[in-house]
Order: sequence, then C-alpha cells, then structure tokens
Amino acid sequence: MLKKIANTVRGLSADIVEKANSGHPGMPIGCADIGAL
Repeated sequence: MLKKIANTVRGLSADIVEKANSGHPGMPIGCADIGAL
C-alpha cells in the first residue's frame, strides 16, 4: 500500500514540475517514500 502511494506521489510530482515548466523533480521523487509514511 505504501509503495503504491509513493509511486503515485512520484508520478504527480513529475507532472507538476513539467506543467510548471520550472524546477527539478529530483527531490520530490527521491523523498516520495518518506512522504508515504
């Protein structure tokens, strides 16, 4: 369950950064597991 949440956060983070056309998705993608706890 937590892995699914983390993967969803990763996908959304990448989409948000791409849509904003600003920033780097590395931090939110890398910290998704921590946020899922």
